[in-house]
Amino acid sequence: MPVKLYIFGDSVYAELAAHYFLLSQEYDVLGYVVDDQCFCKPSLGNLNVFKYSEVVKHSVEASVKIFSAVGYKSMRSRKSVYDRLKRDGFSFASYIAPSAYTDPQSEVSENCIVMPNVTLERNVKLEPNVTVWSGASICHDVTIGAHSFVAANSVVGGNSVVGPLCFLGFSSIVFHHCNLADETLLGAGSLLMTDSDACCQYIGSPARKVRSHSEAGIKIS
Repeated sequence: MPVKLYIFGDSVYAELAAHYFLLSQEYDVLGYVVDDQCFCKPSLGNLNVFKYSEVVKHSVEASVKIFSAVGYKSMRSRKSVYDRLKRDGFSFASYIAPSAYTDPQSEVSENCIVMPNVTLERNVKLEPNVTVWSGASICHDVTIGAHSFVAANSVVGGNSVVGPLCFLGFSSIVFHHCNLADETLLGAGSLLMTDSDACCQYIGSPARKVRSHSEAGIKIS
C-alpha cells in the first residue's frame, strides 16, 4: 500500500518533488503543506494545499510521512524547517530516481532527493536533508553534510568531506581530498582544489575566496 505523503512548501522545487514522488508509485501524495500565515490558495496543480496546523496533528501517525521541499534561496531556512518538522514528530521520505546509480555501499539519509542520472559511488554518505540535482557525480568515500545542496552536473572528488549547509553551483567541481567547511558556497563552473573556510564563497577556476556570508548564511536569488 502506498505511503501517505505531504510535501512541505509550494515552490517550483516542491512541485518537482511532488512530481517525482508521484512517479515512484510508492507514495500517495496528499498535497502541499504551508505555514498558516503563508496559505493563500487551496490547490496547486492537481493537489490540495493544507495549512500546517491542519496537518501537524497527523505527524506521529506511522502511515504518514513528509518531505521538506525548501530550496536554496535561504540555506539556513532549509535547516530550520527540517528541524521544526522533526521536533513536531514527522517521519521523512527520501526519493532516488530510477536512473540514478547508487552503489550498494552508499547511504542516503532521510529527506534526501537524488535526481535523475546522479552517480553515488562506493561509501558515499548523504546526511539528512540533502538535495543532489540531475547529472551530479559524487565520487567514492565522500560525505555530504546535512542540508547541503548539490546543483546539476557538479562533481565531488573522492575522499572529500562537504560540511553542513554547503551549496555547490551548476557544474562546479570539488577536487579529491578536499574538506569544505560549514556553509561553503562554490560558484557555478568553479573548481575548488583546496579546503575551504566556513561561511565563505569561492568562485573561479581555480576557485578563490571572494567574500564571507557569516551573518545571513547562504542566500541565492
